[in-house]
Amino acid sequence: MDAHTKWIEVCETSSTSSLTTIENLRRIFSIFGLPKILVSDNGTCFTSQEFSEFIERNCISHITTPPYNPASNGAAENCVKVIKGALTKALSIDSMSTTNQILCRFLLDYRNTPHCTTGLSPANLIFGRSLRTKFDIINPNAKAEIVDKHHIVDKVARNNIKQKNYYKGKKNVSYTLGEVVLVRDYRNRPNISWIKGIVHKRIGKCTYFIEVPELKLTWKRHANQIRKTFQMETFTSDIISNSENSSIEGICNQNISNTNTSSENTDENNNRQNNCSSETQANTISVLRPKRAIKPVERYGVDSKFSHK
Repeated sequence: MDAHTKWIEVCETSSTSSLTTIENLRRIFSIFGLPKILVSDNGTCFTSQEFSEFIERNCISHITTPPYNPASNGAAENCVKVIKGALTKALSIDSMSTTNQILCRFLLDYRNTPHCTTGLSPANLIFGRSLRTKFDIINPNAKAEIVDKHHIVDKVARNNIKQKNYYKGKKNVSYTLGEVVLVRDYRNRPNISWIKGIVHKRIGKCTYFIEVPELKLTWKRHANQIRKTFQMETFTSDIISNSENSSIEGICNQNISNTNTSSENTDENNNRQNNCSSETQANTISVLRPKRAIKPVERYGVDSKFSHK
């Protein structure tokens, strides 16, 4: 998928080898030209030596997403979901048509439909006009919409910010070189844990190389897979030992007894007790959660039916 125009290219193939991938990309590049940047996952067809040589010969910068974080290439993953859903629905309705026929019909409609992010169709952005369809027979004198590139760039930037806020994206999170952080450790899946590391290099807007001194390895991680050390300390400090709680209560009781022996009036003593209790609540980090209410299982009359028998 093209990141600017949202144009989708789908290739029907029975193999995912490097040679097949290179052949399909060569055909697409012959139509639209060579891209500056190519983003993909860490599949073997994209990380092989043959593919690396093909990318290098065509002067294309190849970026792979961090492992176990497909959201880094969310636009491509969303396209796969849309195409699979369209094929599944179309095949369930029209079982006489082939997959290639259904795919071509869907791509024609998709490329000619205004996108929610740009406000224009992918065909209009890439060709400067809409593709001719059967609807043009109804209104053959329709005027083509004039494309303002600056307006589209601003609109795309605003929509990206909205999507980032709505879908809980990382907001203004950055890490400096040499900073000690905690990164996701996927060695013992599904038991994913955290391990300390050092920020070695920044290779993208939200992608970093993290050096793990304990393992003497360097991992590629997205900002969603990295936490600052003080953030994790707040997570682990939710559990406090009883001894610490008792010590806090002892200090509070001592302060209350001192205020009771003073020569001040009763209202001032009550105020100090309230202040001490509020300090105790502020210092205590443990969270009290209500107990789960267990309700009896409703059998919809099954038990009563068997009981009569």
